[in-house]
Amino acid sequence: MLQEFLRVFCELSGVTETAKELVLLNEQGKSEEALAVKLEAQKAHTLKALQSISARSRIRRGEDDPLLLPYYLVLVILRSPIEELRNGIERNHLLELLRAAHHRKDKETIRTSDLTNLLLRLPSLQSSIQPPFLYYDSNSRRLRIVDTRQFFVLANVDRQQMEDEIPTPADITDENAAVGEYVS
Repeated sequence: MLQEFLRVFCELSGVTETAKELVLLNEQGKSEEALAVKLEAQKAHTLKALQSISARSRIRRGEDDPLLLPYYLVLVILRSPIEELRNGIERNHLLELLRAAHHRKDKETIRTSDLTNLLLRLPSLQSSIQPPFLYYDSNSRRLRIVDTRQFFVLANVDRQQMEDEIPTPADITDENAAVGEYVS
């Protein structure tokens, strides 16, 4: 990440090859511009990963009130303080957060076994994401973000705006369901 920032900073400062003499690069505006460029590029990757995880929510035909836990997991990630994400979200606390974010009125219908199933399915939910975004550390019983670059993004973007860009699976039309993204 630092190397990429420095590359962009040098390019924005007009340095595109090794200089024969020392070149002092200290223009504050260029460093802010380089950060903005890197943030925007990484934000797109983060958003795509979160949308991919959310899209793996399953609505079974005829199901009146689906769990949609991958979608709600993404909401929990976007709503959690950055320090909590850095430390990893403890499993029991994650269940509380999922229940708080969930649309169901009876929160107790979101069971520990539902969370366990979600955590065990994380690798398959992220099969198209490299590197994976999340992993569950069964030793510490914590959900963790894999790639530390994501902390840079999540600490510096408008997370509500990102949340607004995550489609709500329950609102997906039958036309989209025919594609197979949300129906299992």
